[in-house]
Amino acid sequence: MSRPILKIKLKKSDYLLEAISALALITLVALPFIYFTQLPDEIPTHFNASGEADGFGTKALIWVFPLIGLILYLSLSFMNRIPHKFNYPVEITEENAYYQYKNAVKLIRTVKLFCVLVILFITYKSIIFGLEESDGLGVYFLPFFLILIFGTLAVYVISAIRNKRIDDHLR
Repeated sequence: MSRPILKIKLKKSDYLLEAISALALITLVALPFIYFTQLPDEIPTHFNASGEADGFGTKALIWVFPLIGLILYLSLSFMNRIPHKFNYPVEITEENAYYQYKNAVKLIRTVKLFCVLVILFITYKSIIFGLEESDGLGVYFLPFFLILIFGTLAVYVISAIRNKRIDDHLR
């Protein structure tokens, strides 16, 4: 059985997530333009699990962060247009398709925001480290990031399973 192809209506919260993601992406691209001439020849390009810089490269590598952010942003934006092709933790039926698609699209939109914000934070900290105003990401960065991503995923899966029979198309 093929899955229905539905148009998911955006809510105000969806527009807000998109606006914040776009603003974060613009900031991510702007930071290297603003600080590039002030950066030393060598900047951190990698941080270990404790948030300490352990890999260094030329300052030109600061452009890799916005490139990765842009690729992720565009890829996840495209994915949100095809929720009928996603993998789901429940069987998709005519009755639950709209709810499941809406839930999955919200997950992707949220993950997109978190990814752009995390890359923005890493870019900012790399610049600040290069300017000798910081010593790394901080010890709490990795646990915070993991809780953020896996917590979001857990909320999605629980919601999808609890509401596997909902016909949300009329809501």
